[in-house]
Amino acid sequence: MNEVVILPQERNNIHLFNTLKSIFLHLDNLESTVIHQYHLSIPRYYTLKHIRENPGISLNALTHKLLCTKSNTSRLVQSVVRKGYVERERSPEDARVLMHYITTEGAQLLEQVEQDHLDHFRNLFDPFGDDLETMLEVTRTIDSFLAKKTQQINLTQTK
Repeated sequence: MNEVVILPQERNNIHLFNTLKSIFLHLDNLESTVIHQYHLSIPRYYTLKHIRENPGISLNALTHKLLCTKSNTSRLVQSVVRKGYVERERSPEDARVLMHYITTEGAQLLEQVEQDHLDHFRNLFDPFGDDLETMLEVTRTIDSFLAKKTQQINLTQTK
């Protein structure tokens, strides 16, 4: 059996990938800690955010923003509707389309969660001081590159 040969640059690539993945997992865990205090999951939190930021959003548009399947988005929306955080209305242009709006209760909950979220991340990132700008520049570059790669892969898979 042949041994896989990993070149020094490839080691750096693997290390970068593993470090980014680790950072994501740490951030996800820290974010979950804040959001779960309000009996929300991270997907439900982002469902509420997208609906508030896009009043009247359709299920298809919300699915695109949440980067998940339509059936998963439908389940998420149903759960926040049941809790009274979101309401649905039929589109006047197309009765097949449901438009989603955040309720007063949902907006108030989101406001509380976002304040705690902001406080939490302020405490987390403030210690980086002046290095934060450099970190932002590097991570934006990585994010932009990965978004383009993902889009290319998605286009290739749909052909």
